[in-house]
Amino acid sequence: MGGKAFKNLQPSAFPRMPPAVYHDLKARIQTTLSKLYELVQVPIEAPEKRDYGDLDLIVAHPRQKERLAADDANNTSDVSPDIVRAAIGARHSIPMAGYRTSNYAVPIPPGQWAALGCGSEEEECRLRLKMDLLTIKGEEGEEEIEKDGELYYQVDVHVCPDEAEWKRNVFFNSHGDMGMILGVIIRNHGLHLGVHGLKMPDPPNTPLQLSDDFSEILRFMGISATLPLSSFGTRQEVFDWIAGSRLFDPARFRSTGTGFSKVKQERAMYHDFVRWAEGRSKANVKGADTNSKRQDVRSEALDFFNKREAFEARAAEQATRTRLRSVWSGHQVRDWANMGEYWKGVKLIMDAIRAELGGDTGILEAVDKEGAEFLRTKVIETRDRLGLIPHSEVAVEASST
Repeated sequence: MGGKAFKNLQPSAFPRMPPAVYHDLKARIQTTLSKLYELVQVPIEAPEKRDYGDLDLIVAHPRQKERLAADDANNTSDVSPDIVRAAIGARHSIPMAGYRTSNYAVPIPPGQWAALGCGSEEEECRLRLKMDLLTIKGEEGEEEIEKDGELYYQVDVHVCPDEAEWKRNVFFNSHGDMGMILGVIIRNHGLHLGVHGLKMPDPPNTPLQLSDDFSEILRFMGISATLPLSSFGTRQEVFDWIAGSRLFDPARFRSTGTGFSKVKQERAMYHDFVRWAEGRSKANVKGADTNSKRQDVRSEALDFFNKREAFEARAAEQATRTRLRSVWSGHQVRDWANMGEYWKGVKLIMDAIRAELGGDTGILEAVDKEGAEFLRTKVIETRDRLGLIPHSEVAVEASST
């Protein structure tokens, strides 16, 4: 079933759609949204699908640049979810302002499927919903379910801020779980792939952005493609295309463990690929050390995307921060100056020394030249110069009074 976003409606109110129904809905909603947005696209569907749970659309560039919903102060996408809801005739919605995904429940008029040659399927869906609503009658929490007896399509609309992000979302979400599968291949080499492109995890720093150009990313993976890709005929064609990557090695393939998130069971195509890849694993063949291979690919990525200089600069900055913490911290200054819990005084001392020595870099240079004891002496001298009283002397004065 679709309709997983609408917790207040019975799941059977959102029937899975036969292909003819889905493609009719797709054409109608795309036409409607094209009047509101310049860029409207449904990602290419997974091959061999027998039915569909919902309709996903990715949009960008509102046709009306002025604010269309003046009372929606948080809306940053020009076309508010309320405008979309009215345009597509949705009865329920879960609106998300800005560049996010809003969910809409669009009623299915009685007999609409019959006109598309799927009348018996519609009758079955309406009967199932009727029976489900009867079974929950009188049950605890029935007031939480809206029992209007209506069937709905779930339509999800994701708004992008610009054409570049729109293209990335369309590509990554095409062909079913293709993007997720490419992601697990990349993750085997210590990199991360998502709708925002390819990144290199670099703890404790934020991940380093390598590229947001999927054509470039596919070239790095050794996959030949012209974007946008045309439809694949079968899932196996998708699997074979991905397996053509130089980074796919069934002997080292894994989809669980550190760095891998649990994937919902309904992602059938993803799980089929994992089983297929694991079935190809050659347990009796030993290749190079996995960690070594991961480092090789990460190093290759830095050169391929011209990010080595940026990566090394980050590493140098992190090394400086780590070294600085070892010789210069609030707790150290507090102890050297005997300031107790007077943290405002600690800050005054640290700010004064930074100003005198030329910031954190100057502090490290002074330590290199004069030794660690120099910094301790400088802290005490600065405390006295600022007229700050050591904690021990404060305690003696308090006890004497």
